[in-house]
Amino acid sequence: MKRLFLALLLFPALGFCQYNHSVPMIQGYYSESDACDPTGGGYATIVSGDLLIVAMSFTAGTGSVTVNDTRSSSWTQEYLDTSANPSIVIFAAYAGGSGADTITVTQTGASGQYTTCAEFPPNWSLTKDGATLNRFSGTPATVTTPNVTSTLNNDLLYAHGWSGLRVWPTVGFNAVVTDYYYEAAEWKVTGAPGSYSATFNNNGASGIAAVLLLQSNSLAITTPSTLPSAVANSPYSYTLQAAGGVSTYTWSKTGGTLPSGLTLSSSGVISGTPLGSAPGTATVKVTDGTNTATQTVSIHVGTSYLTPTVRTASTQYGGSNAVAVHAGDVVITLSFDNNRGSKQKIWDGEGNLYSTLGTVAMPYAAVGYDASYQFQSDAAVVASTTATLGVNGGINQAVIVIYNVQDFNGDAGITEGPFAGSGTVSTSSVTTLAPGSFFASEALCENINFHIRIQSPFTELAYYTDGGSGYYSSGAIGGYSAPYTLSNADNYGDLLFAFRPATTGTAPVISGGRKAKVTMY
Repeated sequence: MKRLFLALLLFPALGFCQYNHSVPMIQGYYSESDACDPTGGGYATIVSGDLLIVAMSFTAGTGSVTVNDTRSSSWTQEYLDTSANPSIVIFAAYAGGSGADTITVTQTGASGQYTTCAEFPPNWSLTKDGATLNRFSGTPATVTTPNVTSTLNNDLLYAHGWSGLRVWPTVGFNAVVTDYYYEAAEWKVTGAPGSYSATFNNNGASGIAAVLLLQSNSLAITTPSTLPSAVANSPYSYTLQAAGGVSTYTWSKTGGTLPSGLTLSSSGVISGTPLGSAPGTATVKVTDGTNTATQTVSIHVGTSYLTPTVRTASTQYGGSNAVAVHAGDVVITLSFDNNRGSKQKIWDGEGNLYSTLGTVAMPYAAVGYDASYQFQSDAAVVASTTATLGVNGGINQAVIVIYNVQDFNGDAGITEGPFAGSGTVSTSSVTTLAPGSFFASEALCENINFHIRIQSPFTELAYYTDGGSGYYSSGAIGGYSAPYTLSNADNYGDLLFAFRPATTGTAPVISGGRKAKVTMY
């Protein structure tokens, strides 16, 4: 009997925690061997009721496979194929409690396990809409699973791939893990009912790729009850979000009042120009033609926007990056790891909880061996009093501590790559939702001997041999992108994020995802 021990790392949720189905993953990691000890950050907790997914590929064994954990979660085997080597199995469960949890995967006569594990908010059921796999041979550059068909809006697609050399996620998917020695996992929220598949990049070897589609729960509004604040006589826009259901959403207001000058469209957009400083609280309803869901939302109206201000910005090559923070600050980390086999973490010593804003996985083919690397951006609201945080964010890292921002802008402008380019290249455009928004950006090129460097009007923060980052505060509402220069023609990827400025009388919050400790392997 072979056993694999996995410990999920996550801080408990803070009181202001909300989740948004478009950015749902809390944490993901993987193991390449029979023993996995991801407790290097010193934290090992999960949140009761969250969705847990474990996928394993293994090179021998056709007997039973079981999963147990120390939180007494009730595990469901969603998919199993032992018709050939490698075999593959996927399990899912709702976390049976909060706190430290060790997951044990046991399979009869198996060897060579490669496992991915992820934790998501409880937006999805354990009912699968479908699962399938692709056994591939030869040296395909990409591997695509057969289609599976979703029957509900916003199903969760989880894919696990294994190759004799290396696989990594493709554009359009979110990465679960950060190091792709033999295996990788990726996920996405599907959108409307229809046919979906999963695709992995492959470094030229035979292997297996499987996809699981879990149904969303019944129709529900996933927008937080407290919406970003508005400013009197300044344009405002916020898009409500829902999950589940079977067809197009239609929104309406059924009670209460929005701030004077704001209206709710049938597509779920609250917009307009507040005519005064009076706040508003209203009940909103969404329907898919058959089912309905309601929620009360409130909007504060301030007298003016505050100016986002960088308290400190620093860079670090490996190790921890100590930064001074105050309660209410937002910490933004921009990091990447280009070292095959290394472990990348985003954590700090004060218990602040991070929301992953974007993740990009890229090959590392330029150095001529099976490798890949990943870069990502994370953010957290500092809940403690004045303190110094030690933030560990990968091999190359930049940390921005900023105040007077209230909320993640929404659309992230993730151009995942790899894309081919030379000279000046730019991120995709992000349209700001308030004047004076704050931007953070990072980019990476494939070849470690080349250079990609952020340009004006952004302030350069970090510049390494193959990547860089920076920040910028915008003026008027409009579309903005981050320009970079490539020293040579090369593949690259980039990220750009916008944060709304705070208003008078508001506290910072990041509602782009559940506030979660991100510990990724």
